Amino acid sequence: MATEGKPYHAKRPHRKSRLGCHNCKLRRVKCDEAKPSCRNCTLRKVTCAYPSSSHPPPQQPGTGPALASSPPSGLSGAVTGPASAGASAFPASPLSMRTAVSPAVTPSSLLLTQRPSPAPSFGSRRGSDRGSSNSSDSTELIMVDEPPVRFAGADEHDMRLLWFYTTETYASFAVESSRLHHVDDILRSDIVRLAFQSPFLMDCILGLSAMHMQSLQMMVPVSKAITYRARAFFGYRKAIERAQPKDYPALLACSLLLCVLSTELFREPDMKPLYVIDWMVVWRGIGLIMEFVPAEALFSSGLDKLFSRPAFNLNKAARYIPNNLLFMIMSIEEGDEDSAHVEAYYGALKFLGGLYLEMEAGISPVLNLRIITFFTFLPRPFIELSRKHRPRALIIIAHYLAFLKMVENVWWLVGIADRGLQDIIDHVGPEWQSLLTVPRAAVGLYDKVELAKLIKGNHAWEPAEFDQVALHPNNLSMVNNVGEEVVYDKQRGWVPLARTTAQDSSSLGSQHYPSPPAV
Repeated sequence: MATEGKPYHAKRPHRKSRLGCHNCKLRRVKCDEAKPSCRNCTLRKVTCAYPSSSHPPPQQPGTGPALASSPPSGLSGAVTGPASAGASAFPASPLSMRTAVSPAVTPSSLLLTQRPSPAPSFGSRRGSDRGSSNSSDSTELIMVDEPPVRFAGADEHDMRLLWFYTTETYASFAVESSRLHHVDDILRSDIVRLAFQSPFLMDCILGLSAMHMQSLQMMVPVSKAITYRARAFFGYRKAIERAQPKDYPALLACSLLLCVLSTELFREPDMKPLYVIDWMVVWRGIGLIMEFVPAEALFSSGLDKLFSRPAFNLNKAARYIPNNLLFMIMSIEEGDEDSAHVEAYYGALKFLGGLYLEMEAGISPVLNLRIITFFTFLPRPFIELSRKHRPRALIIIAHYLAFLKMVENVWWLVGIADRGLQDIIDHVGPEWQSLLTVPRAAVGLYDKVELAKLIKGNHAWEPAEFDQVALHPNNLSMVNNVGEEVVYDKQRGWVPLARTTAQDSSSLGSQHYPSPPAV
């Protein structure tokens, strides 16, 4: 018998309906089968079409479980009453349960970066998770259970946050629609499993989930969001100080997730000026952890694929550095305080040139991934110059931030670039302002194609294939801090792939691991 205020939630299997609309089948999400347009299609502002065969009338309000309008209350709290045999005991996505969209967030912007969300991997058993789109049209029995254990001190809000991560937030790290299944599995399942053993990683996951829900105007106790964010950073630092091998996998995962969690400070009204430099240092922390954690621990944890990046051809990229930025560096005279740092500036400019080079192929997921991971490549001396707020370093970062605006359809990147650009524009002196013409014009501009035209300085330019270049696993590898693809050898450590022999490759099992990010 359910206790007062906590109704019993039946956990029972359900049979998937074959009568949903075509869009929901393709996206592999639950369709409420409403006519003439289901809720998902209405939110996404797309035409809703059903199979031509006859259908039973849609269920009327009050005649069955109100899955589409009930806010989630926990991992198993999506059902507000006893589930019927034909009703889902667990919604595919918490976003489908929202009753209204805030006026400040349009349905299209909400769904732009949302991907079809399979049920949480906790105890989830299904015949096939990765079949073709046609597989969603077949009858399939799905069993979904609660997590095997609640973590210490967890309450209803905590379990709801964890559930939201496993259904929605885990997909926030994919580039556009080009998700890689093996990365999804790591983010949705493996990292959560590690979090049950490492509280600081659990705090990070729950903080990310709270931040994501807040961005969607969903109810989250503010105190929870703040507490988890603070505990995640504190616990991460303490775990580094302890340096226990059992925490190595969680440290690797947390170093990546903290880059997202730290973006919330950009939205604080009293944010410190030039916080973008601090954020860059957080990205640099990935490389520090990669140096700190033995490579064997990286591979044995199965997390190595999270750190794959596109390789750079820096010699070719150097030809795409904007002339005014190249002149800014090459004109440094003897006696200038930056005269000893020309190489550091030039090294950063070559990676920036790689973004211009990639744009020649159009606006693609590969370009977006290069943009998002840009800070992981920057040379350590350049990081130090940036921390000193040297004008030339800030100008290079400003041009990068113009690129960053092109990926603001990723929810956790919204608003970062404009805030960082305005800080840099306000900070550098009048003698440097002529070098900020393009970054200044990018402030307040949000259309990807228009941004690309501005960055390229060609207002007649049109992308050959807008967002159509697929992100394939072969595009990613382990890459060192000079953009070279590398493999790991137990005797020699990280070895550039170009310098390995065929015998070297075979001794490594022909696995090309991506190199640790630059530090």
